[in-house]
Amino acid sequence: MNIYIRVDGNSQIGLGHLIRCFALAQMLQSDFSITFVCRCIPDKIKKDLEEARFQLLEIENEAVFLSLPTKNDIVVLDGYHFDLAYQESIKNTAATLVCIDDLFDKEYVADLIINHAPNVNPGNYNALVTTQFALGPEYALLRPLFLEQARNKKAVANLETVFICFGGSDFKNLTEKTVATITAFPVFKRIIVVTGVAFEQINKLKTVIDSDKRIEHFHGIDERKIMELMVASDLAVVPSSGILNEVLSVGCNVISGTYVENQKFIYSAYKNEKCFYDAHDFEPKELNEAVQKAVNRVPLNKNVIDGLSGERLLKIFKRIKMHKGMNLRLATIEDAETTFLWAKDPEIRRFSFNKNEILREEHVAWFQSKVNNPECIYLIAEIANKPVGSIRFDRVAGNFVISYLLGTDYHGYGLGKEILKKGVDYLKQLVSETGLSGNTIIGFVIKDNIPSLKAFRALGFLETEDKENSKFEISIE
Repeated sequence: MNIYIRVDGNSQIGLGHLIRCFALAQMLQSDFSITFVCRCIPDKIKKDLEEARFQLLEIENEAVFLSLPTKNDIVVLDGYHFDLAYQESIKNTAATLVCIDDLFDKEYVADLIINHAPNVNPGNYNALVTTQFALGPEYALLRPLFLEQARNKKAVANLETVFICFGGSDFKNLTEKTVATITAFPVFKRIIVVTGVAFEQINKLKTVIDSDKRIEHFHGIDERKIMELMVASDLAVVPSSGILNEVLSVGCNVISGTYVENQKFIYSAYKNEKCFYDAHDFEPKELNEAVQKAVNRVPLNKNVIDGLSGERLLKIFKRIKMHKGMNLRLATIEDAETTFLWAKDPEIRRFSFNKNEILREEHVAWFQSKVNNPECIYLIAEIANKPVGSIRFDRVAGNFVISYLLGTDYHGYGLGKEILKKGVDYLKQLVSETGLSGNTIIGFVIKDNIPSLKAFRALGFLETEDKENSKFEISIE
């Protein structure tokens, strides 16, 4: 399955989006073919993509890109300019749409929204009722080096080394102001200053650097070197952008603040979690107060990033892949053994109405009678030509009664709703094409079967009580 990542890097903000998309791509590349689609991209990122063996498509207009995705693809959008109309143009291709967003300032028709800031919930978004969410630091978009480090955070014993970095361009030259404040504290024996390739005020900064032998300046270095410097540091001074997650992942004590509009939510969210000493807008007074708190070792919350976001996001995207790849076919007698193994599985029996032991001979006879019964529509669900479950419709008194199951190897991927949806769609199309009579689709669910209850509810079935069970109905029209 292809993933197209549509992102641009024509600004400091855009560069941040590119970096987090690069992190996402690294999380997913074991199971997906990934292509970055950009109108603007720095040469440095081009080189990184090439070394990581990702495809890059540079476009001059959106029409070139919009002709590419199909129903079997996933499109990831990361950028504040991808408005509702643009999202709908992606949905019109039938591709699955994923949006990375940290502002929730527009309407969304995405199938999945990712936001790794703390204290975000689906209610923050104007999205579809069917939209799924991956929210909070447990979905941190960090490159593998930082995720690995997050699983082995260092302990800060002494506060002697400071790391200072304000990203690629630092157009306000906050680096110089911060260095001037930090050098006033003799407790710091080593001051590491990192500037990006787009930083244009190196000559001004050089005057400050040359005035203090504790300062080491690094310019335009790669991620591995940056991480090494972070690991070597006890305190980090960074803005509330992607780099904040990086220094938190390695275990530094942190001073942070905000100086551009799109950082404000991240700043507030992590501030409320007490993850950093607050430097507000990095003016000297506020910065000096934050440094003083750091020196006095005021306690911080340093456990918000656990390094497992890669596994979590890969599972979500694999689930999308499974959903896309699921097909239904009519059952045949050759499926008797597979369905028998499903039927006798203890986990499946737990939610069945019939709790009696299933014998192979009885099952084969029952199964053959169902396959050959014109009043029964018995379907097998497959992914990559491998059976994963079944759904059956028995016509009773002019209605169709549903029974479905998934093999236990496929539990936990949200496939129950998918097999139910595809089965209902299959039946409705069959009724439309053949004139097969039937008014209502009915399902009965044991109240302990929470996944099945959620699946029926999510698909708009009307729920009523039926003795100790739940009864679900939906019109076949």
